[in-house]
Amino acid sequence: MSSGHTKHHHHRKKGLALTGFILAFISLLTFWVPILGTIFSFSAVVFSKMGYRRAVNDPEAYSGKFFSAIGIGLGFIFLISSIVMLLLVGGVVVVGYFAGYSIADYITY
Repeated sequence: MSSGHTKHHHHRKKGLALTGFILAFISLLTFWVPILGTIFSFSAVVFSKMGYRRAVNDPEAYSGKFFSAIGIGLGFIFLISSIVMLLLVGGVVVVGYFAGYSIADYITY
């Protein structure tokens, strides 16, 4: 027989952690696009860090440390990769400019 007490399952929030993880996955697909990849990967690190901090500081209300840790790691990897791509593309444009080419010469229709 039941004692009348029901066990309440407290749903812990992990929205920031999942958002950071999803952004890190998107940055995997976009890191090679100079500015877009940088925005997604930087956002992945920020959201994952906020989710991790909440999960550590208030574990009864927040979960998602695993997703946050993965988001931070992948976010940093693709942030560095996207910055390298940004520098490479920028370097090609600058060298081309000094060699006498314009941006329109890089674009093919």
